[in-house]
Amino acid sequence: MGADMMARTLHLPADTTIDLTAAKATASQLTQQATLEDLRTLLEYGWIADDTLPDDCGHDDLAARAGHLRQLAEQELHQLHGSGSAGTTPRPRRLHHRRPEPRR
Repeated sequence: MGADMMARTLHLPADTTIDLTAAKATASQLTQQATLEDLRTLLEYGWIADDTLPDDCGHDDLAARAGHLRQLAEQELHQLHGSGSAGTTPRPRRLHHRRPEPRR
């Protein structure tokens, strides 16, 4: 779930349908299994925000809020999923994230 695994573009063959229910279930499962490092990555890149965490939060701070942070991540993914339904044009959505630095 780290930033290096983020999908940028998804190309599907013509007449392919996506099982959105399964996608939502997979997103929920991934967020429930997010490690502390995954959560730190999501925080650092602005995919999720928790104003109760100090800017220099340590391992213990993250561990204490891990359940809440996983819930925030799940809500964010579901909101992205819900931003467009089959047959409709997705509404514009402002994401507060930075593009990951290239791996060296």
